[in-house]
Amino acid sequence: MFRETLKKVIERTEGATGALIMGTDGIAVEKVLTPEARELNLDVAAAEFTSLVRSAQRV
Repeated sequence: MFRETLKKVIERTEGATGALIMGTDGIAVEKVLTPEARELNLDVAAAEFTSLVRSAQRV
């Protein structure tokens, strides 16, 4: 559903290796990765980001 929009975001953002839409529970709703990023474990980075968002919401 959001795949085309995420692809456009990656194309317009220099150095981007992927884009995703994630719920506050840390589960990706949709994600698009470049071929280089498929070898990386970006789910770990997304989980860390979720932790930061939750902390910011509490403040």
